[in-house]
Amino acid sequence: MGDGEDRVMGSRGLVQASIRSRVFAWFMDLLVVFFGSVVLELVLGGMSGLANPIFSVVNLSMGLGIYVVNAAVVVAYFVVLRGPRFGPTLGCSAAHIRVVSESGAQPSYRQAVVRFLVSAISAAVLFLGYAAALADPRRRTLHDRAAGTVVVKAQ
Repeated sequence: MGDGEDRVMGSRGLVQASIRSRVFAWFMDLLVVFFGSVVLELVLGGMSGLANPIFSVVNLSMGLGIYVVNAAVVVAYFVVLRGPRFGPTLGCSAAHIRVVSESGAQPSYRQAVVRFLVSAISAAVLFLGYAAALADPRRRTLHDRAAGTVVVKAQ
């Protein structure tokens, strides 16, 4: 089966997301996080009295607290939105896909945290954990396997 073809998972009727839609969602989330981070750093930098927050963002000369707050917001974006109360990230919504547990339910916060941490490690190591989806019949990346999740088309 090619990547563009639908694959139904078991009797639940969930259709696996294509690698193309996953890459699109990842890119959209990257844009959301990047621009959101810049805006957050500009606002926090301006509130902290920096004369030129744009220059401070580019030169990484803001205080450590601003970067810690920004990192916490990025983690919350991926963990909270993928947890049991919300659903897809903005990128997943744009790609019409969602992350579910292997049972088909919304992932727990534990699963969302594990997925985020392993995803970050995979990205830091030349995206090797992402490449696992190319060889897996269920298109699971390393972080999907570690968290017990799968990415499916939104219904």
